Amino acid sequence: MKLVFIGHSIVRGYPYDMIRSFPFVVGEILGEDCEVVNLGVNGETTAEILRRFDNEALSERPDAVFLMAGTNDFVFRTDNAEAAAELCRRMRLTAQEKGLRFVHVSPPPIDAELANDAWLGTGIAVYRMAQEDLGEFSELLRLDAEQSGCGFVDCFHGYAAYDRYADGLHPTAEGQRLIARLCLEWIKANM
Repeated sequence: MKLVFIGHSIVRGYPYDMIRSFPFVVGEILGEDCEVVNLGVNGETTAEILRRFDNEALSERPDAVFLMAGTNDFVFRTDNAEAAAELCRRMRLTAQEKGLRFVHVSPPPIDAELANDAWLGTGIAVYRMAQEDLGEFSELLRLDAEQSGCGFVDCFHGYAAYDRYADGLHPTAEGQRLIARLCLEWIKANM
């Protein structure tokens, strides 16, 4: 089995090495029978991920593509929840047209106060707005999964009880393992 994970810095595992990223943990748990490709890039918006989706993710010919996007759109205020969700729907449709399984992975929530302290200069209001957008975005991805038959891993709600961050935006190493567990639950139930 071959799995591709594409998205922003949370997929990459920032602020840690990639061996602490949730895609790496998924591959480690699934073992030799699974090849995992991590295509996370720090700082990318959903539009930037879309631009490389075909050439990088789909060219791998995976059994499933897992997409986590959106956080940077809302922090940088480049897109709202509906616009970012539409870009994700476009990637889902492209994958499904090529006969590939597609899984929306909603990003975890953020800690606005901690993010504001860690990432000086942005302002707490931006992080609070981003948190609201993340909640709406997660719901839009869930609805798209229900309507299209693609997969959905809800890290927005699944991570909320853990609620620990390296910097307000990025999960701790243990948080990365939690996201891996959420993805593994979907994999074991559907593949």
